[in-house]
Amino acid sequence: MLCVHQDYCVSEGRLVELDSHPMCAPFAIPDDVQPLAGCVLCLSKYQEPERSHLVSLMDELGSWVCRQVRCCGKGVFTQNPVTA
Repeated sequence: MLCVHQDYCVSEGRLVELDSHPMCAPFAIPDDVQPLAGCVLCLSKYQEPERSHLVSLMDELGSWVCRQVRCCGKGVFTQNPVTA
């Protein structure tokens, strides 16, 4: 968690409080729980450092992260899955 906070402080150019931004707010998930298992997520409009932290978080929560999503007819097909 401190890595997120440090990166955010550097990108803002100032020291920020832990509760000043959702990316810095701590939360607890039990080790054996993956609430996003079976989900495929795609990020758009996020830049570094938020993007890499969100990818790591989604991976820890059990989801797949895709670089692109392509919609075709009746289904959604994912391309280029990545892991943290």
